[in-house]
Amino acid sequence: MFNDTEIKALIIAIIPLTPGFQSKYALLICMLVLIIKGFKKIKIPPFVIIILVLMAWEAIHLEGTTFSFAEYLSGFAPLMCLAVIVSMPNEKEDLFLFVRVLSITSVVAFTILIISTIQTSGETLFSLIQDGFRFGSVETLEEGHKLIYNANGLGYLCNLSIAGIFINVYFKSAKKIDYLMLAYLIFIGCLTVSRTFLLCFAGTILLYIFMQDKSIIKKIKTLFVITIIIIVAFLLLKTFVPNIIENYIYRFSADDVTGGRTKLFNYYNEFIFSSLERFWYGIGAQQINIKVANLIGVEMNVPHNGYQQIIVAWGMVGLILVLLMIILLVLHAKKFNRKAPFICYLPLVLLLINILAGQFITSGTKLLSLVFIYLMIVSSGNGEENG
Repeated sequence: MFNDTEIKALIIAIIPLTPGFQSKYALLICMLVLIIKGFKKIKIPPFVIIILVLMAWEAIHLEGTTFSFAEYLSGFAPLMCLAVIVSMPNEKEDLFLFVRVLSITSVVAFTILIISTIQTSGETLFSLIQDGFRFGSVETLEEGHKLIYNANGLGYLCNLSIAGIFINVYFKSAKKIDYLMLAYLIFIGCLTVSRTFLLCFAGTILLYIFMQDKSIIKKIKTLFVITIIIIVAFLLLKTFVPNIIENYIYRFSADDVTGGRTKLFNYYNEFIFSSLERFWYGIGAQQINIKVANLIGVEMNVPHNGYQQIIVAWGMVGLILVLLMIILLVLHAKKFNRKAPFICYLPLVLLLINILAGQFITSGTKLLSLVFIYLMIVSSGNGEENG
């Protein structure tokens, strides 16, 4: 029988795999096992109450032909799983195990996707790069099984794993395999040609440097070393795969560097502020763009700003509840580990920045990453802090 730490590690392993299978069933099994094993020890903190309120708030919005109980359950499965973990007693966890599980699973999943992409296209990886291909799409692995990523979502998973490896480096627990995975994940992220990935990766590096409990001199030294590494990496890319750099230059020189997000942002802002009911109450998370199209007669893509998405779905009430949920999650984690260094909040900051250019409450990957974020804070006291 798995112990609690191993079950939590299994849940973390699901994060990069959520696009590939019906993860809600796997999460349900993990939740049931945790509940059965620790039923007598469960205590319901305020954080869990907020999740229950959010579930009830979404249920109030479910009406008409768009309602799907399976989609409703699937949408809240990551938060339900997190609620169970938070309600359990926080025993000594293995932070380094959690980081490596996420990193290894990501590396394996992305490698399978690369192989599948090459087999499907009939081209080599270098020829795909030359053609301006953006890694991260729907790729069939075998009949009935698919990995469904998009370039920005894939970039987020790369950055999340990279942030975890940085934490291992901070605690001086990184091994050679961690540095190899770090280089590979950066390469995969570059293959997405995602502006969001690149900007968040740059932000992750800066946050890693300045969130460390070090003197200014040591931070400057770290910045200098990382700058040298980035220059070397840039020269290697320019020498062996220059098309990646050219593809990024092309995307950043586009007339609309937001990739249409400005248009979407304005479109949904007009919808939000068109009535007090929509501003405060929202329309529900299920099939947001279809509901909006039915109401105003113009169909657009889903919101690509996570905070705006919350308001469209659940109104300002929902935004307040979600922000309160995250605050209570952090406070609950700090309750069990008041000595957690700032660096262990890096994955949380990364998520809060990333959802400025993507979805949140309808992204199972990002919701489930809250489990990883929580465990990074709670478990960090088990590492030896670097000097």
